Amino acid sequence: MKKISLTLPSLIGGGAERFVLYLADDWIKRGFSVEIVLMERSGELIPLLNPKVKIINLGAKRIRNVIPLLYKYIKSAKPDVILVGMWPLTSVSIVAWLLTKKVGKMYVIDHNQLSESVLNELNFSAFYLKYIMKFTYLFSSGIMAVSHGVKKDLCQLSGINEKNIKVIYNPAATGVPSNVKVSNNEKIFLWGGEAQYNILTVGSLNKQKNHELLIRAFSKISVKLNAKLIILGEGRERGNLENLILKLELG
Repeated sequence: MKKISLTLPSLIGGGAERFVLYLADDWIKRGFSVEIVLMERSGELIPLLNPKVKIINLGAKRIRNVIPLLYKYIKSAKPDVILVGMWPLTSVSIVAWLLTKKVGKMYVIDHNQLSESVLNELNFSAFYLKYIMKFTYLFSSGIMAVSHGVKKDLCQLSGINEKNIKVIYNPAATGVPSNVKVSNNEKIFLWGGEAQYNILTVGSLNKQKNHELLIRAFSKISVKLNAKLIILGEGRERGNLENLILKLELG
């Protein structure tokens, strides 16, 4: 039985983490052995894991501690395939894998535009990011991005040729069967009955998601449209967004 390892910082409720849950469940059903390797065993998605998936807790509080711990795991577990998401974990994981003399195959996947999530939000140097990525990613077995926008951003930041990066979209609508119907009573319970049009956005409350633009756009919708906007998420920008909502009198 082939073993697949999926490596992430944690299993908090983000899109990349949810994506890993879908992959793990599907691969278990296809007869693979699946292990999820976490820097720290934490996150609200852990209870949703398929019980046949094994969680490996590296216990790495900082990214620099990952290399020796992941090296030991790979040497011991000998996975056939290792899939790593989210920079800088992707780069340090490649270093650990190279130290094992390439046990199995390692693939990296980026879910975000790093120019926003790393350069702008973390104020990381573009110079260092370019060379770290170029001299790690090219040693991997394959590089993936979840959209052409993420791929373009990755190529511009790292200087990696676009031919070396493959776009593989996230699975969509995997949790709700198409034949599920929602009654009017359920709609009223979830949304309230006062709005004719309901708009829902789901995502982390950070600058990259640009909820500010959405809120400002919503403020320009005519009152006659009778619409309601619900923002579902959590993150560093929550306070700023709440203040903007009050300022625009959208509360």
